[in-house]
Amino acid sequence: TYFVDLSRPYDLALNHTVNMYLSSEEGVTLGVWSVLGTLFLSTSGKKPKSTLVMLTVTAFFCFYLNRAYPHRVGVAKILSSLGYHALVMDYRGFGDSTGEPTEAGLTTDALYLYHWVRARSKGSLVIFWGHSLGTFVSTNTAVILQEQDDHLAPFWMAEKIYSIAKNVLNSDKIVKMAPFDGSHGYLHNGLYRDPGLPGIIR
Repeated sequence: TYFVDLSRPYDLALNHTVNMYLSSEEGVTLGVWSVLGTLFLSTSGKKPKSTLVMLTVTAFFCFYLNRAYPHRVGVAKILSSLGYHALVMDYRGFGDSTGEPTEAGLTTDALYLYHWVRARSKGSLVIFWGHSLGTFVSTNTAVILQEQDDHLAPFWMAEKIYSIAKNVLNSDKIVKMAPFDGSHGYLHNGLYRDPGLPGIIR
């Protein structure tokens, strides 16, 4: 069992993080950490005193069962150190988020956070980061955003991306698989410890 006060991210050395709560639908409150990139902090000289922090850099969505687990915190720190803005959310029913987890509910939560950020991002790039169950949530959310009637991510855009990917299928410059030797002992959650991970993300 892992106990931590999720409203106090600085207890986990996330000193440039704002804890906030958003409501994806009636009766559901989501716990979210807004982890600023260190580049923003060093160039602006500002501290994150509000939930409405600057969202003009690339933003990563991290979908987790409990955002305070050490490997989740490790990923947030890596993304922040690379200058990215990480939004780390616990699904409904996990962490300090309320409600009962269902497939539809988890997707609703992810879509809500996506649209919440897009409304504040000034057109900056948004990337989904899914791990374990989060892989399903992020993939399912991306599929919904690519439906033919979605005005934010129209179907023609998905077709264009598919066409490009198909043409470069034999290229390792666009799509790359990054294997990690089993001798490192990373198992399911330890990838964030790899010293080469920041270079792969870049």
